[in-house]
Amino acid sequence: MGKKGVLLMNVGTPDEPTVASVRTYLREFLLDPDVIDIPAPLRHLLVRGIILRTRPRKIAPLYKSIWMEDGSPLRVYSKRVTENLRTINHDIEFEFAMRYGNPSIRSGLEKLKASGVTDLLLLPMFPHYAQATTESSLKHAHKELG
Repeated sequence: MGKKGVLLMNVGTPDEPTVASVRTYLREFLLDPDVIDIPAPLRHLLVRGIILRTRPRKIAPLYKSIWMEDGSPLRVYSKRVTENLRTINHDIEFEFAMRYGNPSIRSGLEKLKASGVTDLLLLPMFPHYAQATTESSLKHAHKELG
């Protein structure tokens, strides 16, 4: 049996609490057909024509109000969980990734591969199964692995 690794996957977060960063994050997130399950032309019209023109300006200040010194709370806490798992499981490599945003699923998989992982567990960090979270994360990870 080879070296074991776990990729903990969370939904994602903007890189910064700015309008531009929130817009980039929302574009990637909302254009995913697993998140907004309508025909692509309608999804693009809705997201690019309406949501991305108004929503980032409204929610960037909300992100800023919860932003931590080390970054987005979701990224900070995902990183802490991963680091804690590393300290109690020395025989397993752990990385975390965001389905949308950074660190990407691809970068997490590349780190695990570079550390010699041959047996991989993909672990979505969601409290329930949903197409927009668990399914999208697993599909994207399998695509990156292919």
